[in-house]
Amino acid sequence: TNLRASNSELNELIIALKLRFFHFLSPEEQKSQADQFSEICETEISRMEDLLVHHGAEDGHFGRWVKHEIQRLEHRLTWLKDFRERL
Repeated sequence: TNLRASNSELNELIIALKLRFFHFLSPEEQKSQADQFSEICETEISRMEDLLVHHGAEDGHFGRWVKHEIQRLEHRLTWLKDFRERL
């Protein structure tokens, strides 16, 4: 099956592009964008936690993958919050 980019992958690309040109924003706009990045990440974590609750105990590898994604997103959220504090 051919898989297309997911919304989260597109979000990552959009965030990367925004960070590329971040220095053109005013300090207040930078803080606002950083807050939005964190909100996006928190939403993704909640979505993955919901998947884990409803499907994590099923046979197969899905639960392990979701746990991995949650860890990755939590790490990113920590980075984003640190980034926001440095602005």
